[in-house]
Amino acid sequence: MRRLPPDYGLALGIGVVSLILYVRTAAPSVVALFDDSLEFQLVLPTLGIAHPTGYPLYTLLGYLFTRWPLGSPAYKANLFSAVAGAMAVGALYLAGRELSGRRLAAMIAALYVAVIPVWWSQTTVAEVYALHGLIQVLLVWVTLRWAHGVGSLWPVGLLLGLGLAHHRMILLLVPAVMWWSLARRPLLQMIRVAWRPTLRVAIAPLLLYLYLPIRGRAITSLDGTYRNDWSGFWDWVTARSYTVFLAENPLDVHRDAGFYLDFVRDQLGYWGLGLALLGLLALIAGWLGPNRRQTRWDGVGLALALATTYGFGATYQVTDVEVFFIPAFLTTGLALAAGVATLQTAWDRICLGRGWSKARSAGHVALALLLLAGVFRTAEARFPEMDRSQRWEVHDLGVDMLSQPLPEGSVIVGILGEMTLCHYMQFAYQMRLDVQCVPADREPDRFAAVERALKEGRAVFLTRQLPGAEQRYSLGAVGPLIRVWRKGEATWDPLPGRADRLMAQGVRLTGYLVEMKVLRSGRLVRLTLHWRVEAPIGEPLKVSARLATPADDKVAMRDDVPVHNAYPATAWLAGETVQDVYDIRVPPSVPAGTYEVLVILYRASDGSELGRASLGEVRLPPP
Repeated sequence: MRRLPPDYGLALGIGVVSLILYVRTAAPSVVALFDDSLEFQLVLPTLGIAHPTGYPLYTLLGYLFTRWPLGSPAYKANLFSAVAGAMAVGALYLAGRELSGRRLAAMIAALYVAVIPVWWSQTTVAEVYALHGLIQVLLVWVTLRWAHGVGSLWPVGLLLGLGLAHHRMILLLVPAVMWWSLARRPLLQMIRVAWRPTLRVAIAPLLLYLYLPIRGRAITSLDGTYRNDWSGFWDWVTARSYTVFLAENPLDVHRDAGFYLDFVRDQLGYWGLGLALLGLLALIAGWLGPNRRQTRWDGVGLALALATTYGFGATYQVTDVEVFFIPAFLTTGLALAAGVATLQTAWDRICLGRGWSKARSAGHVALALLLLAGVFRTAEARFPEMDRSQRWEVHDLGVDMLSQPLPEGSVIVGILGEMTLCHYMQFAYQMRLDVQCVPADREPDRFAAVERALKEGRAVFLTRQLPGAEQRYSLGAVGPLIRVWRKGEATWDPLPGRADRLMAQGVRLTGYLVEMKVLRSGRLVRLTLHWRVEAPIGEPLKVSARLATPADDKVAMRDDVPVHNAYPATAWLAGETVQDVYDIRVPPSVPAGTYEVLVILYRASDGSELGRASLGEVRLPPP
């Protein structure tokens, strides 16, 4: 059996270490409502159409990955990022080794990049940036090998094509790739002999975009905006709607130089920045390696890559700009490798000049231990923030929504992220397939969806407050949802707990239900209340739902406007019953035991109490 070459073995080991870290901190399921990861967690296992540019390579590879029997579709999509991210870190070692000529330097750089917060965060959820990082680092590695006289140029074309079939940020590396490739042949000769066949190879992966019109014959994008014609296809692939963030500032994002300096410092740390700067200067000055001309050539190419990647991040005017610096941080990892190699080279020259052979080895060991300790301390400090392994809140919300006693054929109306969660739960767990989940981001579209459902005689629910709905409809809470009725037509089944407590003038508590729920995200006490409206209410009211010890010490509480902040008391009709729900999340610090459940009605204007009622006791299990 042939032994693995040492560099490949080290790359594999570094990748495995990174994979263990990323899998340990990966999100266990759906983790966010308002970013792209939830979209991808549904698109990958269903072969859907992702937002522009469509990401066909990511979709197809992700689909294959989610076929493995490793858990829920969302978790497998998260693991896809973990695997791609770990492979990228291993490949970064190879690229750093090629650039710096030093194994220790490349290893330190790869491990340090592995725990950069913004990079780490993208390896624990379903996102496109880990796969992009893998393609980018491989592209740099094979280009440097070509520049150093090893290998062929066609892998450069293949990786450029794969990059374009995934994320257009790969274009940021083109100036550096062109520069490095010119190290072996003059420009005209390169174009004639090498780049023509290379570009032919690069075109082949672009055929993956045919996935969009083929799949578009059966489905559209989750938001329904993909048009399966030439104009729609071209707009989608070129992401025409996103180019505005380069030329203009439609979201009115304002960031000064201080923001970017602080952000880069927080991600790389002072010693990471210092080593990277040292490495870049050493390369440009020709201090590394026996071939000063080649070293300088490598350094100028690296400077080009840093300029294009950092320049793009600083000019892209979006709210989540942090992830668009990932290409810059991966490139900085190469400079960091050169920086560590510079320290090694300087120490070697000192020791060789004085005949310190033993001191030379001891110095390298000391440097390795010092830098590895720094990487470990950095990872340890960032671990709590990066650990998503217990992030079950969004998963629990999705289960909760579709576990409610919704009438057959109900309609849930919400914004796109919430409805993507609804669709995911239906797909992954076959929950309430009779329920229609209608995405509507704009408030007028939500009103229109509600009206359509009511006219069809279907029960309709909202996921959030809809300003103005309180004047047009009667509302009530059903778990985390808001039931919508025609004004004055709301009817509710009686609750098990009976009460007859006048809480304020015109408001009587007539029923309640106390439920102790142990969710994957923690303990929760849910109160369902019935308010009987005996007269119009002329002032805003709020409700405080509390858990208290026998000594009346609060241990957990929830204060809100009734019906999930959607149905203020001033909109209630005399004679109607309003069903209201409050979820009291119990902190892990609260010990198991028996606690009193209290409900307090008070004025929103000054907090003065109008009435309170004890709903008995609830037994909390251990956290």
